[in-house]
Amino acid sequence: MQEQPDMEFGRRAFLIGFGAIAAFCLWVLADSWGDDILGARVFLALFSFSAVLFGVSLALTGPLSTGRSLLGGLMLAVPVSALISWAGFRFDEASQFLDEPSALAIGGLIVLFATPFISTLLTDRESWLDYEALFDTAWTITVRYIAGWLFVGAFWLVLILSNAVLELVGIDIIDVLFDIDWVRFALSGAVLGLGLAVAYELRDYVSPRLVLRLLRLLLPIVLVVVAIFVAALPFRGLSQLFGDFSAAATLMWAAIASISLISIALDRDDDYGINTYGMKAAARSLAFLIPVLAALALWAVIIRVSAYSWTPDRVLAATVAVVLLLYGLIYALAALRGRGWRRAIRRSNVTMALISLGVAALWLTPVLNAERISAKSQLQRYVSGEASAMELPLWEFSANWGRAGADVLAQLYAMQEANPDPELASRLAALETAETRYGFEQDIGNLNARNRLDRLVPLIAVRPEGAITLTKEMFQALPDYRLERWEEGCRRTIADEPSCVWLVGPFLPGVEARDQAVLIFDTGGRAQANYVWMKDGVIQERVRELYDTTSGDWGLVPFDAVRRVLEGSFSIAPSGISALEFDDIRLVPGN
Repeated sequence: MQEQPDMEFGRRAFLIGFGAIAAFCLWVLADSWGDDILGARVFLALFSFSAVLFGVSLALTGPLSTGRSLLGGLMLAVPVSALISWAGFRFDEASQFLDEPSALAIGGLIVLFATPFISTLLTDRESWLDYEALFDTAWTITVRYIAGWLFVGAFWLVLILSNAVLELVGIDIIDVLFDIDWVRFALSGAVLGLGLAVAYELRDYVSPRLVLRLLRLLLPIVLVVVAIFVAALPFRGLSQLFGDFSAAATLMWAAIASISLISIALDRDDDYGINTYGMKAAARSLAFLIPVLAALALWAVIIRVSAYSWTPDRVLAATVAVVLLLYGLIYALAALRGRGWRRAIRRSNVTMALISLGVAALWLTPVLNAERISAKSQLQRYVSGEASAMELPLWEFSANWGRAGADVLAQLYAMQEANPDPELASRLAALETAETRYGFEQDIGNLNARNRLDRLVPLIAVRPEGAITLTKEMFQALPDYRLERWEEGCRRTIADEPSCVWLVGPFLPGVEARDQAVLIFDTGGRAQANYVWMKDGVIQERVRELYDTTSGDWGLVPFDAVRRVLEGSFSIAPSGISALEFDDIRLVPGN
């Protein structure tokens, strides 16, 4: 039904004015960042409160009256700003909390998940958990905001072109306005409000239908990719997958994409959702694969934590992986049902949205204080002897992990007085004199270079056993960048298995067998091999990569080459010069 012109005018006027005020207020707060006018804690509370209030109110105005939209904004702004302010007490300076990317991400996640519930609650209290209403509300808000920001971009493009035209005749009034920060902000807010108002007025045309129909076409592509990945795992193995922390992030994004595409394909109900047999089979099949992606992601994080202990990023990754695994298990169980499997998945989306909201809220409370969890675990790892002082994240303790990091630093100083550790003492001294992270890392790098051989040599396994005894003096001629790379690879020990091996053998003619070797080390999911040779008991600076005569690759060898050498699953065969063989792979030192 067509709205009255005065209703449209009133809504436009409100959204234009409210958008301008919102942008101006956020500019004032941003401009006062670091000033003494507002205390850091007051600033943090005001900034989070204003951002949520304005963002949610703008999103809800149209579907709801102006009064109800402001009420909805308040219903979210108060608890979210309270949680963020509470989390700010993890730091001596509360504004430091906003320097953590996870803080903004978690706050945004709460707003993203909670806004549709607020909207449906204010529309009809009895059906605020109705999936159809939640689905439509969420996607309507998304499309309105996309349209609004596109309009803002188009507005500024036109204004820039208009300014260029007017400057041709000596009129620079638009250019003068460009130079005033608050004018740019307020104008952008007003234009965004106008865009949101018009997008709502044309909701029969500017609807999520087109976007959803296009996105669901990606479902079969994602299914094929994930299915190939899972099918290849038994042949490729898990060693390479778990060698790199980024693998966990990739798997989690794949799981998120799969969950999103299934929800989009099923839509608000069976009438709007996919109905062809092929698409339903694709959605159902992908639902069974999500737990595999999530479980592998979680296991990759666990492997990383077991080797290097917790950091805030790893705490966040583990939390997300657990939530995704729960999502995947619920989706898979729903897909096992008969005719009602699509309805079961839709219901589970409501449950998981509420669970995600709860987990995000817990993140901002002491229950999931990532800095405290990380600092304590790093300290315990050092105290138990699992890590050396070199591996302690001292700069993070001092600058990034707030009060929890400061508490652990204080404990380290106390331990140093009771039981001195020369390595820890030197690093604490570097921390006290460094003014920036770069300066600290430079000092630590110089210190590491002086002590590197003390750490590297004991990490290298020699095969055949007893063929040679490695000493620090043998490595003296090598540049530090080479030693650093070797040390990094040799430190990737998992489950007490060496991650690098010195394989002595007669690879090149004219050189004594005991004076030449292939060093194989882990590079984070892949193995790499270097040919080295000695003269007068000193390893020469020129280090060669191994060349794969079968594939033409340089340097890279089978990802499990270290294990296979330790087990004796290799051979040294002549190929003009002797070659290192792994089944059908033949490797020779390059020129």
